[in-house]
Amino acid sequence: MNRSRREIRRYVVCCLAAVSIGWVFQVTSFVVNHDGLPLRMLRLGSHQAEIAGISRVNATGKVVILDGDGFDGQFFYFLGGDPLVRGGGAVLGAPHLRARRIGLAWIGLALGLGEDGRAVGLLVAQSLSLLALIALFQHLAFREEISPWLCVAIPLLLPVLMPLEFVTAELVAGALVIGALVTAANERPGRAAFLVGAACLCKEICVLVVAALMIETIVLRQWRKLLPYAFSVVPLLAWIVYLGVVLPVAPDPGDSLQNIDWPFAGVGLASLSDISEILSGVEPIRAAGNLAARVWYFAVALVALPMSLRKQPTAARILLGFSALLALVLSAGGPAFAYDFIFNFARQLFLLPLAAVAVLFLEWKTLSGGERVGLQVWLWVGAALGLAWAVQQIFFP
Repeated sequence: MNRSRREIRRYVVCCLAAVSIGWVFQVTSFVVNHDGLPLRMLRLGSHQAEIAGISRVNATGKVVILDGDGFDGQFFYFLGGDPLVRGGGAVLGAPHLRARRIGLAWIGLALGLGEDGRAVGLLVAQSLSLLALIALFQHLAFREEISPWLCVAIPLLLPVLMPLEFVTAELVAGALVIGALVTAANERPGRAAFLVGAACLCKEICVLVVAALMIETIVLRQWRKLLPYAFSVVPLLAWIVYLGVVLPVAPDPGDSLQNIDWPFAGVGLASLSDISEILSGVEPIRAAGNLAARVWYFAVALVALPMSLRKQPTAARILLGFSALLALVLSAGGPAFAYDFIFNFARQLFLLPLAAVAVLFLEWKTLSGGERVGLQVWLWVGAALGLAWAVQQIFFP
């Protein structure tokens, strides 16, 4: 396939523009909302800092610890300081749940630079993961002759933007997942298994990707690929066994089940609650944002189920179907409050939009005209929602 230099340049420019959008948001939040202090961007809380013996001020005398319990990003920082969790994980709150996601902590530790070390490493990991994710999708766009401008919407999607702000594992895991799907489609099962195995160590829900790859392999009877994919979950399983030995508190098997409810119950209850708040005037903007984001996720879930069953199943379509099923049964209310807040459901369902975009880019030539248009409209609507959320985070935190 011969492509002109001008056309190639368009794809490169759009790729750089897309990456720049995410980086500008990250840097703006870092400087404006967090005074350029990495530990503050991780939202270290005074309660956890006291347990970990971390001072409230850094070497220059600036306060870097927030009052209260802090936020989820801090736990990757604590894990980086105890990468084998030999200290018992008391600072983690839910040691087994959080220590299972050790991958991002290890990456942050490896990339650690300067005075704040692994805190800087965690921020760099998010930036590099964004670059990798956009580059992978733009590579597919170039190969499938898709408009180069489509990738500009990707950094504005909620599961991409939120980790840049809150320093959580979804963006790193997502880049690894898309890398695995692309390399698997290129007939490189060994590399795909390595990437998805690393993704599982960042977010254990990525075992759904392993299942999707294995099902595709079985359907196509490509038995030689089955073993690498099966072994890709071994590091996660070994790590879970290790945690069971070194952590003093036994894991609660019901931890993950707290997020599960009857189909449609969670999304229905949470949406009714938001509608009630909008009508009553109780934080209507926040409620409207939650409702709009929830509808965006749920809309693609309803479309994804029949789409995942049509034609010959592929790993991307199967993953899309699994993610859609998860969206149907995610809970609302206590104790997990999964569907209640954007921060919760956008992270727990991060595989759903990524799988939908993967289907759009990987299978462009086999999609119907209606499917192409529908997914592109959904993608740009998601970008608009993400842009609104980013503006709110910067100017009205």
